[in-house]
Amino acid sequence: MPESERLSSWHLVDADGVHSGGDAFAPALRRLPGGRPLAAVAERMPGVTARAYGFVAGNRSFFGRRLSDGAKRRADRRIAARAAAEES
Repeated sequence: MPESERLSSWHLVDADGVHSGGDAFAPALRRLPGGRPLAAVAERMPGVTARAYGFVAGNRSFFGRRLSDGAKRRADRRIAARAAAEES
């Protein structure tokens, strides 16, 4: 996937392929404990999930300001650890 496409959204890769943006909600939710009912809702309402993703993605800075500095540091550490693991 070209970098510009990769950076334009969030993506979930599974055996069925690559799911991006709102289309990734249902397959992601199916993998979470207790997520199957929400996945079923997301599958039945793809327009709603796409709009919800678009709203959150379009307001990242608003939501980001509400995250604590500790939460941001933990996320940065996890991202760095996963990147390092992929390199090795």
